[in-house]
Amino acid sequence: MPPEWNLPSMPTSWALPFGSSHRCVPIPSTMQLCDKIGYREMRLPNMLNHDTVNEVMEQTKHWVPLANLACHKEIRVLLCSIYAPVCIPQLLERQIKPCRTLCEAVMRPCAAVMQKFGYAWPEILNCEQFPPETDHMCIKATQRTDCDACPNNVTYESVIGNYCVNNVAFKARVDSITKESGGFRIRLKRRVRFFKSTGVSRRQKRSIRSVFIQEDSSGCACGTLEAARNDSSKRFLMMGSVSPDGTSFSVTFLAEWQQRDRRFKWAIRKIRGSRRRSRAGEISATSAGSAGTNSSESICTLSQLNEPIPTSTSLGRRGGRGNRRKRKNRRRKKNNDRRRRNRKTSRSDSTAAASDRAPARDGGTSAAADRPGRRRRQRRNRDNDSRDRRGYAYDKSYYKNYQKS
Repeated sequence: MPPEWNLPSMPTSWALPFGSSHRCVPIPSTMQLCDKIGYREMRLPNMLNHDTVNEVMEQTKHWVPLANLACHKEIRVLLCSIYAPVCIPQLLERQIKPCRTLCEAVMRPCAAVMQKFGYAWPEILNCEQFPPETDHMCIKATQRTDCDACPNNVTYESVIGNYCVNNVAFKARVDSITKESGGFRIRLKRRVRFFKSTGVSRRQKRSIRSVFIQEDSSGCACGTLEAARNDSSKRFLMMGSVSPDGTSFSVTFLAEWQQRDRRFKWAIRKIRGSRRRSRAGEISATSAGSAGTNSSESICTLSQLNEPIPTSTSLGRRGGRGNRRKRKNRRRKKNNDRRRRNRKTSRSDSTAAASDRAPARDGGTSAAADRPGRRRRQRRNRDNDSRDRRGYAYDKSYYKNYQKS
C-alpha cells in the first residue's frame, strides 16, 4: 500500500484478537471499483455494516460511473476506504477511516459533478465524521504526479462528465505554449471547432486565439502540454469556461485527440449527436414560437454513463480519404447493378412484346426481336468512334484529315 497513508506496521508475532466479529476477506478481481486499489484484503463488516462480499459488490457498482468520471484522483481511495476498508490482522477491531483532508479534497470537485447529474453529496461521505490528518490511523491522500486538467487515462465517462460540467468544449491545434504567472498560456492555431459554447457569442468564438490553463498548487506535471510542445500537428480536446467579461478562456480539461481509442471515439460521437439534437430543438422551438428543451443536456445522465460501449468492429471509423473512396465505389457498384437489372427487364419486355406481334417476312423472325442487338452494335460503334476522336485530339492535322475521310 502507498506509504503516504501512514498506517502502522505491527509485528507478525502478535496474535489475532480472540472472538473478534471482524475478519479479513480478499478483494475479488470482479469488484471494479476497488480492484488494484493498493491492498489485497478488506475488513468485513465495513463502516456501513455490509457483512458479505456480494453485498459490498452490489453497493459499489453504483459508484463506478462516478469514479470513471475522474472528478478527482483519490475518488476510488475515498470510496474503497468506506466500502472495502483496508484490513490489518493485528487491528481487526479498529476502523481505519479516511482522513478529513482527503474527503474534503475529493468533495470540492466531485460534488459539482454529482449535482450536474442530479445527485447531491451523500451523507455517508460527510467529511465531519472522519478524523483529522494528525490522527495516525487514517488514510491520507497519495502524492499526485499529474494534474486535474491533464488526466493520463482519458475515459468515456471523463469526457462526458467534463462536457456536462464545463460551458465550452472545442477541438484545436496548439501553436505555442508560454509560461505565465499561475499557469500556462496556450496559443491556438487558426481553425477551432466548437462542440459546446454556452454563453459565448459568435464574435467571441471567431476571436479566440489563446486559452489559459491554471497550474496546480501541488506542482504536478502535465504530460499533455509536453506532447503539444513536441508536435504542433496534434489535435487536442479542450474544455473549460469563459470569463464573465468574455475576454479570456480558462481550460480545466485537456486531452489529446485519440481517434483510434473506441471509448474516446464513442464519447465524441455522443457529443456530436447531442449537438445535432439541440440544434433541431432550437429550430423547432423557433418555428413553433415556444421555448424548447435543451437537448444537449440529454447525455448528462447516469443512464448514458452506464450505456455499454460498442466494440471496435461495430463502432467503425467515419471519415478518412480511403473510407470515402470505398463508400463511393460501393455506391457506384450498387447503381450499376440497378441499371443492369433495369436494362435486362426492359429488354425482356421488348422481346415479349415483339413475340406477340405478327411474324416478319424474312423467315418468320421479327425485326423488333433483333432491335436490341442492333442497338448494342450501334452503341459499340459510337463508343469506338468517340474513343478514336479523343485519342487523336492532340494531333490537329491528323484529326482534320480524319474528319475529312
